[in-house]
Amino acid sequence: YHKYFVDEAYDYAFTGRRKIGNTRLGVMGLGEAASWFDTHIIDGTVNFAGWLTRGVGWLSSMWDKIVIDGIAVNGPAYFAQALSVPVKLLQWGLVQWYALVMVVGLVGFVAYYTFR
Repeated sequence: YHKYFVDEAYDYAFTGRRKIGNTRLGVMGLGEAASWFDTHIIDGTVNFAGWLTRGVGWLSSMWDKIVIDGIAVNGPAYFAQALSVPVKLLQWGLVQWYALVMVVGLVGFVAYYTFR
C-alpha cells in the first residue's frame, strides 16, 4: 500500500504539495524561499544602492555648481568685473580722447607746480 514510502518521500522532497503552515516543503519551497530572498533582500539592496548613488551624485552636482563654479571660479571673475567698472569709464577706445586727457593732465601738472 505505501510502496516503501517512495511516493510520500517524493512529495515531500520535490512536488511542494506538502506544507507546514503556509510554507511548502522540498524543492518548491526552496524555490519560493529563494524567490522571496531575491525580491526582498537582493533587489532591495540593489535599489538602495541605486538611490544612494543618485543622492550622492546630486549632492556632488550641487557642490560643483554652488561652491566650485559659483564661489571658486566665477566669484573672482565677478569681483574683477565689478572692480573694472571705474576703469572702463576712463577707456573710450579713441586716440584723440587719450591725447586730450594727456594734454589736460600735463596742463594740470604744470599749473600745480607753477602756482603752488
